[in-house]
Amino acid sequence: MNTQRRRALLALPLTIALAVSAACGGSSSGGKQTGPKDNVPASNLPTLDINAHPVDDLKDGGTITWAIEQFGPQWNYNEVNGTDSGVANAILSMMPDPTRTDEHANVSFNPDYWTSAKVISTNPQKIEYKLNPKAKWSNGRSMNVEDYVAQWKALNGTNTKFAAASTTGYEQVSDVSQGSDQFDVIVTFKTPFAEWVTLFNPLYPKEVNADPKTFSAMYNNAIPITGGPFKFGSFDKSAQTLTVVRDPNWWGSKPKLDSIVFKTLAGTAADQAFANGEIDYDYFIANVASEYDLAKSSKTGHVTVAGGPNQRHFTFHNGGITADVQIRKAIAYGTNRLAFAKSDLNGLPIKNFATLDNHIFVPGQVGYQNNSGEVGTYDPAKAKATLDADGWKLGSGGFRTKNGKQLVVRFTIPSDTASSANEAKLFQPMMKAIGVNLKITTVPSNDFFTKYIIPGNFDITPFTWIGTPFPGSGAKAIYIDPKKGGGENYTGIADPAIDQDFTDALSSLDLNVYRQKLNDADKHIWDEVHSLMLFQRLDMDGVNNKLANLGSFGFSTIDYTKIGFMK
Repeated sequence: MNTQRRRALLALPLTIALAVSAACGGSSSGGKQTGPKDNVPASNLPTLDINAHPVDDLKDGGTITWAIEQFGPQWNYNEVNGTDSGVANAILSMMPDPTRTDEHANVSFNPDYWTSAKVISTNPQKIEYKLNPKAKWSNGRSMNVEDYVAQWKALNGTNTKFAAASTTGYEQVSDVSQGSDQFDVIVTFKTPFAEWVTLFNPLYPKEVNADPKTFSAMYNNAIPITGGPFKFGSFDKSAQTLTVVRDPNWWGSKPKLDSIVFKTLAGTAADQAFANGEIDYDYFIANVASEYDLAKSSKTGHVTVAGGPNQRHFTFHNGGITADVQIRKAIAYGTNRLAFAKSDLNGLPIKNFATLDNHIFVPGQVGYQNNSGEVGTYDPAKAKATLDADGWKLGSGGFRTKNGKQLVVRFTIPSDTASSANEAKLFQPMMKAIGVNLKITTVPSNDFFTKYIIPGNFDITPFTWIGTPFPGSGAKAIYIDPKKGGGENYTGIADPAIDQDFTDALSSLDLNVYRQKLNDADKHIWDEVHSLMLFQRLDMDGVNNKLANLGSFGFSTIDYTKIGFMK
């Protein structure tokens, strides 16, 4: 699997208008390169590929093995160390996910948790959530207003001791209180929040949000309380598996499967296991032909493909050698982004190769425009001139030096990940051509984020942001000041202009203003060389031929109750 991916609450919608309206209703080859035309998809792929079938076509029972890329240890998805895509896949089978989206990013609400959710006031903005009184946590306690109050307090940023992955939206809330009864939740905002539908998803019990220590410790190597169609079964730490089983007290539609085994497999190990028929779901196959071909060789399964809201990119660290923005700019000028798209995606079922030129939107979505400017333009001559002007002169061996120090940049990649290794081999000669000594540093996949990326122990690193249907909420956590709620801003870059643009966007209910401000933020992100977008990544997954309602989901939410074996 691909340990370089995080499933942040990254906002990549088809259109936020869909989210808001549903919510209010309740339910080149070498020279200079340019990206795709604005709002034009980079490929002609389906938006959903899951072998969709009504549940009546499925058998009752059975167990599937589902590959994930990291075995916790943090299973609190709202905690900064818990936003891994594998954690999300496992935890969302067990925890409340009140907001649902289809493959076109249309928003609806899960009636198992909310019987309604609507705007009851616009000045100030107030939302009323009517909770399903049947909903209970695995400890027997009803899900009620106390859980919503506790999560708001843990994630609103007022107590910085909570290691929150994101405070977006919660910090704009002035009050969460009980309405007519404990199942009536009223949320009042200090300033309007366009993406209010993203809040409380997933929801955790009040017990974990009680204090900062519990917030980080309670679900560390443990899953003590659940509230979904499946519940915690067991850990096997030696095999690095998590087993979830049907919760007999689940009040919604009965899951078709008896259990799911989430098994940790890194890099090509998952593809090989899938090819051998040892696992049933090879989640998110790396976008390289070798892994695609390996998974496709399975005699018991097939590869599903959809157009995903996912971004392949390089993140820069604002520390050490890359703290100098001129170095970051020179590296960007010297990077042929289109070459990475062509190389990484070669041999895959895609018709067109194109760069990704926006950090917040993807091609084909309302709001997408090319903001990359000079930073996104491949221009080795400009890269060399920028380094010359910054005092870095060519020395022996073709590498640049300044004050006796060679220009060495670490490129940190996870082991057993073919796409990252391929990018490293491609990137190194590009950098040598402009006088940068790129040192490839390979680290254990299971340590990649926890010991290197999150602590900032890197100069440049490749991974993929996994998108969701909401354009500003998660992107804000990635790009704003880390000290002001940017829990996933691993660069450490802080720019007040970016912070203000996100604030303005998410405080506006005018869609034109909303989109314009997000694009203003994106322009500043490019100027800072916060990260270098490469291409829109395919959503590819390997699935057992006998399974239905499982595969490549694109923008849509996984419904764990409908996954099962065909009769």
